[in-house]
Amino acid sequence: MATRYSLLATRSCKGQSYLILVLLIGGIVVFVAITLVFLVNSFLSGSTSFRFANRAEAVAKSGIDDALLRLARDYANAPSSYSLVVGSDVATVSVTKDTPVANEITVSSTASVTSGFNGRRTLQAIVLKDATTGQVTILSLTFQ
Repeated sequence: MATRYSLLATRSCKGQSYLILVLLIGGIVVFVAITLVFLVNSFLSGSTSFRFANRAEAVAKSGIDDALLRLARDYANAPSSYSLVVGSDVATVSVTKDTPVANEITVSSTASVTSGFNGRRTLQAIVLKDATTGQVTILSLTFQ
């Protein structure tokens, strides 16, 4: 025989269990939402860094190409170091002639990308200048 007091206690426990269940499901939903926010943020910052790294590489390659063009046009008066402005970025180019052997030129270009990434990328090219024809040939192009 159930008393009135025991019936009220049973109904009260049901409400408590529903409240606990709702809070547990709400906590799980909040946890999943926060996890997704962190994953999306990580993905976006990774792709932005990748984009700026590729931009720095393109600027450094532009410095190498500019140095090769200057060497092909006027080998004797080509500067040993200079800065090349590409848009809002800067490539610092240095040219070392007859290193490590005669008629070989080492060209180093360091790009500085300032917007958001503040990174640097350095490329080094070793080129050969033909003494008779004046043709400039790239022997190697490496990242440093």
